[in-house]
Amino acid sequence: MTRETAEHAPALLQLDADTASVVAGGLSTLHGLIRTQSSVADSYDLRVVGLPEPWAGVAPIAGEENEQRFELALTPPRTTAAAARPWPFTLEAVSHESGRVAARVNATMIVKPYEDLVARAHLRRRRGRAGKTFAIDVINCGNAPSTVRLAATGSDDACDIRVDPPALRVAAGARVTARVRVAPRRTLWLGSPVEHRIDVEAPVPQVLAFRQLPWLRWRVPALMLFAMLALTATPQP
Repeated sequence: MTRETAEHAPALLQLDADTASVVAGGLSTLHGLIRTQSSVADSYDLRVVGLPEPWAGVAPIAGEENEQRFELALTPPRTTAAAARPWPFTLEAVSHESGRVAARVNATMIVKPYEDLVARAHLRRRRGRAGKTFAIDVINCGNAPSTVRLAATGSDDACDIRVDPPALRVAAGARVTARVRVAPRRTLWLGSPVEHRIDVEAPVPQVLAFRQLPWLRWRVPALMLFAMLALTATPQP
């Protein structure tokens, strides 16, 4: 039990405990007591100082004329704003008669960490002859820093693939970008384009596609054929 009341204070304010742990997006409660110590009849409003207003609320439970039990509800949101850490605050009792703080007590809300990671490719499909680089954004929507490991493999084992960097340290609410570099092992001189599928292991798995283009287009052999035909069709002197 914790209390803070000055000598000859008009009210006694106390909590059954001075610490509460809560998951972001969840609910934790503290119970307490407010008692009038003055001969002058008075009532009090309880307010929380040090926390965003929507995160805490006080409701009466039961009581008598000079003594009232109450419940303090702590409800930090499931957002990055509710960082995983201790949040000290003060509960104050404000007199209806004078408008002054009649009593106060200190307490701490401990917000527990939660993980919410998102991965998103800038472009899922790219094409080229010698290779391409894909960009993968990793976004930490949780309330604590997180380490993310990435890996990538090709479905046909026809490309060299490198993830840079393979591990990312992402602060709460932050966005970090990794690069996936894809290079075909064989040169495609002629023929139809070849599509290589790349599977990226990430918080949200990504499927990429690299379309390998031939260095010489079909028009080049066709033009050579037309040239040969034209030469053979030319009358000899």
